Parts: sequence; C-alpha cells; structure tokens
Amino acid sequence: MKSTFSFVAAWMVAALVLIIPSCKEDPYYNAPGDNAYNGGAVVIENSWDDEDDLVIPAGVKVINVDSAKKICSALSSGQITSEVYYVKGLVTSYVDKYSHPQRSGAGTFYMVDSPVGETATFEAYSVTNLGGNPFVDISEVQDYVGSWIIVEAKLTKYNTILETQNGGKIIARTYHKVNTEGDGSLENPYTIGDIIALNRADDNDVYVRGIVRGVAGENDLEFAPGEDGGFSMVNNILLSDYPMEDSEGEMIENLVYLSLPRGSERTLLNLGTAEQVESVLGHEVIVRGKMNKVTVNILPPDAQTPITVSVMMSAILYPSDAQIVGAE
Repeated sequence: MKSTFSFVAAWMVAALVLIIPSCKEDPYYNAPGDNAYNGGAVVIENSWDDEDDLVIPAGVKVINVDSAKKICSALSSGQITSEVYYVKGLVTSYVDKYSHPQRSGAGTFYMVDSPVGETATFEAYSVTNLGGNPFVDISEVQDYVGSWIIVEAKLTKYNTILETQNGGKIIARTYHKVNTEGDGSLENPYTIGDIIALNRADDNDVYVRGIVRGVAGENDLEFAPGEDGGFSMVNNILLSDYPMEDSEGEMIENLVYLSLPRGSERTLLNLGTAEQVESVLGHEVIVRGKMNKVTVNILPPDAQTPITVSVMMSAILYPSDAQIVGAE
C-alpha cells in the first residue's frame, strides 16, 4: 500500500529543462537580416502569447514600442534620456551577439507592438531577467521569444539604433501556454512533470506532488541505500512522478532535488537511516512553494554524462503540527 505524506510545506521549486514553444509558421515573422537593425538577431519560430495575459505592475505607466522609438529618434547619437521609461512590447527575436548570460547575466531582444506586418527595429539592449535577476543560461533568453514584456530602462540612440540604455530590466512578462495535469492547487497539485514543463520562476505559491526516489550524493545520484540501510545524505531527497516499480532509466529525466533544511522537514523526510528509508522512500509527498529556475548537473549512477536536475530550495518551515497521513 502506498502511503502519502500530506502536509503544508513552503518550498521554492525549480524547473528542469528548456521547453521550446510549439512551432508555428507565421508569414509576418521577420527573418534575421530583414532590416538594418536586425543584424545578428536569432529568430525562433513561435506562436505568440496573448497580450491580455501581461499583468502590468501597480503604479507603472507603460509606453508602447512606437512611442519609445519616437523618443529615441529625437535624441542625438549617444544621448540618454534622464527619465526612466516602461516600454511594453512583444519579443520577436533575441540577439545572440549581445546576450551573455554567463558573462553579464543579460539578454538583448527586438520588440514590436504587433506581430502582424511590423518590422522589428527597437532593441531592448542588455537587459536583466524578470525582477532584475541575471539570466543564467541562453535557454532563458530564448524562452522570451514570443512573450510580451515590460522593460524598465532609460532610452538612447546608438548611431541609428533605437534602444533601451544598457542596464535595464524586465519587470513583467507573459509565459507560453503549457498543458499540465495539475493546476497547482492543494486539491490538484502540479506533478513533477508539470514543474519541468512550466520551466519558470513565479512568485505565486503552488502545490506540487512527487514520489521520493533517493538522494543526490556528493558526486552522483543514489537510488538505493548503502550497506547500513541508509543513504549518504540527509539534507536532500529526489522527487519524481515515477513509482519505485518503474526503472531508473524511465524516470532519470523526471527528477527534482529537494533541499531539506535543518528542522522538522529534515527530521521527517531524510533518508539517512534504515528506519527513515522504510517510512519515506517510495512514498508520495505534497509540498507548497514558489517555482524558481535553479538547476545543477549531477552524474547518474554508472553514467558518464551528467544530467540537469532541478533544485527545490526550502523557503519556510512547514507548520509544526504537520503530520504523516496514511503512513503505516
């Protein structure tokens, strides 16, 4: 009989793999090199997000791309506005040459007011990720293509290029639609596969369901206890949608790494002893927290190539009156 640990625990949840949005032919997509401004731009064919899904932060007065271009056009080359603007637009492509997640944490994008019949000539230059956080991987930059965004920045003109001044940040965006099994509620939690597919950071708390499959050791993943009956680590567990009867190969890319801070979570969920393994390994847990895109590369058992595993960082201790439900 499979037991379920049901408790309210606050966690920060991380997505695992890059999701490339579904391809869709669009006759109005601007190919790289279509205009003088688009040199080096990389276009990823994509269906556009719904503009109505963009939530404008309270107190922010946005301008559209056309208005931003007019402001930039009135400047002399190299001149920068004294005022900070909030520019709203649709990302049609990113500029690989000026997107350096590992070096500067920034990405560069072309923005338009409409995906239909409009040439992308306004550049959001070297902007940081949502909330001022750095981009950590080029896949995060690529994921913005097809999204509506709001960029907070001063405006400038570089020769004939109309753009935001270096140092701007994205303060709002839309997300590509992803079909999920759950909806993130306590009654219908997201699965581990859902979190992997969503692949994003979000400030809203969601509920997530997963089965405890092992731990991440110092150098590799561990799916079976050692000779003493316990696992080598007590500060983390691995969660998957796949039950114990499914092979490791089937679930190896359906994993998240859950950090267990000192306290009640670690006491309840660690796999350090044979007794804990008996009561925790293979059982299902439900956690609550914020999605956060943080990943690490870990080497699976008997493998030469590391896989990318999500990291779920604890945010708040779960209530002290939480208890195991259904455990034998």
